[in-house]
Amino acid sequence: MILEGNEEIGEGFSKKLLLMELFRFDDDGSKRVQYIDNNFAIFKNGSRMKVLHRAVTLTRMEKYLINNNEILLYDELIFVPAKGIENVEQELPVKLHKELCQRYIKENKTQFMLFALWKRHF
Repeated sequence: MILEGNEEIGEGFSKKLLLMELFRFDDDGSKRVQYIDNNFAIFKNGSRMKVLHRAVTLTRMEKYLINNNEILLYDELIFVPAKGIENVEQELPVKLHKELCQRYIKENKTQFMLFALWKRHF
């Protein structure tokens, strides 16, 4: 995700963007980051940052950065990689969350289909 830096995370960070790769869950299955209307991320330590963009893959994030470089006003882009993320998709909390998302999509299939059709036309 791309976050807008602020002084809360450190002096001089207000003109920096952070490209953060995050684990979604702690070892106990609780979510590491809470989102407010997809506009703000609140971390476990209580710090709050404005979310500019979220993507599942690095390819999608790269595409976003290339297509939106002119509107992203920053002095520096800081990449913050997650450590030990190679096998995270095999962990139980991630598998359970995936099942929950798939069930939600299946139960709301009509809404997703209408959105997909609308998106193709615009």
